[in-house]
Amino acid sequence: MSGTKCRRCRLIRTVLLSLLLGGGGGFAVLAAGGSQDLSMIATFCGAIVPLMWFNRHGRARKQGSD
Repeated sequence: MSGTKCRRCRLIRTVLLSLLLGGGGGFAVLAAGGSQDLSMIATFCGAIVPLMWFNRHGRARKQGSD
């Protein structure tokens, strides 16, 4: 993500981003007339992407410190 060094701050930011993207994606699908199943898929995808990003950058930091 960005240059935040505090681990707790990065975690809080990632959780908030997951909540916002997941909820926003789900409501956007419903507002566009999509089905409930599509809304659940959009919610899951929107919520999981920031977590995957956070984990990928965590591994890159660990490999760089070796």
